[in-house]
Amino acid sequence: MNGSTQSMSKKNLLLTYCFPPFPGPESYLAAKLFSNMPDSDFDVITIEPVKPWMAEEKGLYDIAVAKIHKLVQTKTPSWTRFIPLAKRDVVKTNSRQEIQIISNLFWKLSRMGAIVLKLPDPFRVFNRSLYRQNSLRSREYENIITWSQYNSVALVGLRLKRKLGKEAKWLAYFGDPWHKNPYIPLTGITKYINLKMQDKVFKEANMLLFPTQEMAEFMTHGYVADIKNKCRVLPHSFDPSLFPELQKNYDSKKHVTFKYIGQFYGPRKPELITEAISTLLNRRPELEDVLRFEFIGGAVPYSLMETQLRDILVQRPQVSYLQSLEEMANADCLISLDAPTKKNIFMSGKIADYIGARRPIVAITNKGATSKLITEFGGWIADPNDPEEIARAIEDAMTWFLANKGEQFGNVKIWESLQSKKVALHLLELMKELK
Repeated sequence: MNGSTQSMSKKNLLLTYCFPPFPGPESYLAAKLFSNMPDSDFDVITIEPVKPWMAEEKGLYDIAVAKIHKLVQTKTPSWTRFIPLAKRDVVKTNSRQEIQIISNLFWKLSRMGAIVLKLPDPFRVFNRSLYRQNSLRSREYENIITWSQYNSVALVGLRLKRKLGKEAKWLAYFGDPWHKNPYIPLTGITKYINLKMQDKVFKEANMLLFPTQEMAEFMTHGYVADIKNKCRVLPHSFDPSLFPELQKNYDSKKHVTFKYIGQFYGPRKPELITEAISTLLNRRPELEDVLRFEFIGGAVPYSLMETQLRDILVQRPQVSYLQSLEEMANADCLISLDAPTKKNIFMSGKIADYIGARRPIVAITNKGATSKLITEFGGWIADPNDPEEIARAIEDAMTWFLANKGEQFGNVKIWESLQSKKVALHLLELMKELK
């Protein structure tokens, strides 16, 4: 394409606070998807890391930046580095005792005293910088996508949309619910203001994107048909090129190793898994010599590691995203855990990577988005509140592995449908709906 033609063509813009080297599920999902866009001429605009932890995923950054059209890390005012963006900004680590000591007073002041940090989140302090980065050149873009875990970025999209009007189409993606997120409850004036901000975004965006149908229905419950008709599902994806090539000698294996990759927090507790392991061993004690469970990145209480399961459980520190893919590919079986709930509207980003690894999967989750996908893939589902059901699922996955050593697991059609290149094409088709 010559220079004059290129200058006249309209491009596409991605605005996000979650893109490598920033760590986190939404960052990985964005990198996999937009680095696999075919000839879509996407510019990715994010912010430069202002905290050391915001530059942890250098490996994935190097891969993504080599593929995408252009990545710009917006500079932000120096004072923003002092804003607490996450708990780790006010956490001190005692390496001797390996415990975290949180300054409760500082955390409460930063989260409750400064109301702006919940309107809708602390990353709003970067909105002015992100908007100014794009304001002057915004008419170059035909489509603007805001990609949030941090919903503040949607307010930048709202401002750009109001400036451009019909000249640009705006697609707003939500990885998590906004004003009624069950894991980040809001009350009073904070909840009211967030609802009003969400209302404006829903009204002015041309399309609303969600990772699951369940989340789309949850977030737009009570809205008029015009809003609901804007909803589309953009599933999570995995990039097969990021997985390592592994040669396994299954004939010499003595154990069946299940791996849980990720953290435990809130109602998502390791006891839901360890209680099920004990239940299984009480029924089949001979499996004590066969089963092994590795918790990678999830802090398991010391008391659990010293129980009768001490020869079965292994706890390992958190690894980088690319290393986590290697761990998945090296596993015999994989296990995921969702917090107990009536209906699961969420879909963990790592579920797509679990499927990409082609290993047997046990998903401990209630009915909903994850259970539907894992069932279609061929894995096993268990209720988080039922240790016996979890035990049976673990037993069934182990039995499958022992009978099919070396074989790739799962429904090939599901595996193919979640590849990043496939999902990228799906996004481009959705964008065509707006023309």
